[in-house]
Amino acid sequence: MFLRVLYNASYLNKEMSERALEYLAVEEFPFGIASGIPVGVTVAGKFGEKESGPNLQVKSLHDYGIVYHAKQPYLICIMTEGDNFYNLAPIIHEISRTVYEEVENQTRSQ
Repeated sequence: MFLRVLYNASYLNKEMSERALEYLAVEEFPFGIASGIPVGVTVAGKFGEKESGPNLQVKSLHDYGIVYHAKQPYLICIMTEGDNFYNLAPIIHEISRTVYEEVENQTRSQ
């Protein structure tokens, strides 16, 4: 919801919304959504990681963002959980790649 509010400039004015999205487009986590998107396509997003459980054995890795597809920008949120952060990032990559390919296929006929 936060990204949609920025994208639509429905909370901040247009200038401030665009500035916030520019900050979010500076890549901080190259192993998430951005890794499944072709080079040159902007992603404005945020990732988070968390450890929980009695021995911090449960790892959560989440990434969400706006993918600025040339014909159809879209919001995507991918939330994962497991026992190892290194096993979760490839899952985010694969889901991101699959979604981008599907959007690409759907927009080819437009």
